[in-house]
Amino acid sequence: MIPDIMEEKIFTKKIPIEAQFELTWRCNQRCIHCYQFPPGDYELTTHQVKDILSQLADAGTLYLSFTGGEPLLREDFWHIARFAFKKHFAILLQTNGLLIDQPTAQRIADLNFFAVHISILGATAETHDAITQTPGSFTQVLRVVGLLRTRGIKVILNLTLMKDNFKEYFQIKALKDSLGADIDIRISPYIFLKNDGGCFPAALRLDDEQLKRFFFDVKKETAGGLLHNKALLCNFGFCVCTINARGEVYPCVAVPVVVGDLKREKFRTVWAEGSILKRIRNTSIADLHECQNCHLADFCFRCSGFSCLENGNLFTCSQESRRCAEIIKEVTEYEEAKV
Repeated sequence: MIPDIMEEKIFTKKIPIEAQFELTWRCNQRCIHCYQFPPGDYELTTHQVKDILSQLADAGTLYLSFTGGEPLLREDFWHIARFAFKKHFAILLQTNGLLIDQPTAQRIADLNFFAVHISILGATAETHDAITQTPGSFTQVLRVVGLLRTRGIKVILNLTLMKDNFKEYFQIKALKDSLGADIDIRISPYIFLKNDGGCFPAALRLDDEQLKRFFFDVKKETAGGLLHNKALLCNFGFCVCTINARGEVYPCVAVPVVVGDLKREKFRTVWAEGSILKRIRNTSIADLHECQNCHLADFCFRCSGFSCLENGNLFTCSQESRRCAEIIKEVTEYEEAKV
């Protein structure tokens, strides 16, 4: 979305170009793989949310993603959305779609949302609804996709692969194609532990053979195959951030480490002076001691969120990242040997 030359300047100047705002932890689904663990019922007031949005706009944020929980459960959601529209954010909505009907879809169109992300977790109602633990949710997703597309709204389907839906992986891709060529799908085989460190979601992760099938498919789809990776540290804490429902700032949605509290501090102060953020920004690949001589380094798309939740340390080796890297290496070398 952003030209490479601009991305470099954004990274260098540490502009928080993308912000995810968890407006609420309330949700009307109970997805079995959900990583959220709400530490209480507190939610920011409308005034507090608007004040934070103004601060983000002043700091240079362009892409603003409303997420949760289910953000549409907030009674003041449309008041907040109109305010964000007037601040000229490119607004993204991450939703399960249960609360979107024709009038709601029209409101989204009227406020010119940049995109709407909707989770799709199966190719059949049986599979999708079992994962969301919400009867009728699959049928509603298909309905909402139609409501949004007819109004010219960009739709992005989010698919989290797990043992419970992998059998329908290729069917889900085919379903996406049947819904419209203009629909994007973002597929992730990564299941995160709960934000409080709860390990239950790990049991839902794809096994090694399923991961191998997935990465073989990725290689085929990308034509050039799986890319060798040199960026063992991503842009978290440099140009992306997350704000949770009580105003606490995280470096990334996958890294639930509080770096500041916007009920007591200004965003610019947190972003410029937060001690954890400074440590993240001063960390280089050379500081990832376990990665230096690792034979998997070229294949490892390591996630500091995995490391944080597994080990309590952002800069250690994650066993899940290592497992995926081993499989990516095997798939890549197998395909290269055939050429």
